[in-house]
Amino acid sequence: MQLKPLALKLLFTLAFAGFAAGSAQAQLVANGGFETGDTTGWNVQLGFFGLANVTSTSHSGAYALFFGNQDSGVDNILQSIATTPGSQYQLSFWAAASGGQAWAYVDGRQVLSLPSNASSYTLYAVNFTASSTSTQLKFGSAAGGYLSGGGYFLDDVTVTAVPEPSQWALMGLGLAAMGALVRRQRAAVTR
Repeated sequence: MQLKPLALKLLFTLAFAGFAAGSAQAQLVANGGFETGDTTGWNVQLGFFGLANVTSTSHSGAYALFFGNQDSGVDNILQSIATTPGSQYQLSFWAAASGGQAWAYVDGRQVLSLPSNASSYTLYAVNFTASSTSTQLKFGSAAGGYLSGGGYFLDDVTVTAVPEPSQWALMGLGLAAMGALVRRQRAAVTR
């Protein structure tokens, strides 16, 4: 059986489109880069003397969030995202410190403790498994002393689904089948 060039091109186009659709990851966090110029999409919980400002000291884009408590309390920003129970996700974000302490939580479980000496933006990432249809992200910051002025810059917060191994296996099988078809066509042409 010989495939016509147009049919072969169509097969490759469909295979590439399927690969691209499977590898594209939807961003689940609203306003993760704070590019609205405010905290839209986030629930901000400030402690006594709390501070949460959108600033131009960003990792990328025009804005980032600076938050930190000027007393001994803790400031939090939270967002609930839609997830599928049992599915794997990756939380990633860029953060920089100006003193104090900060933490990242997923559904109330601390997943990262950020160093207070990271004065330039650093990428942090952690994988997690969703346990329900809604997963809460929370970032907390404490300056660690009365009017100490410490805090954190947070930018480019993303959560993406991690591809299942079965998706990779199916894509590999499809590519192997396409390779076999091309080899069969070349063998038919040389006969």
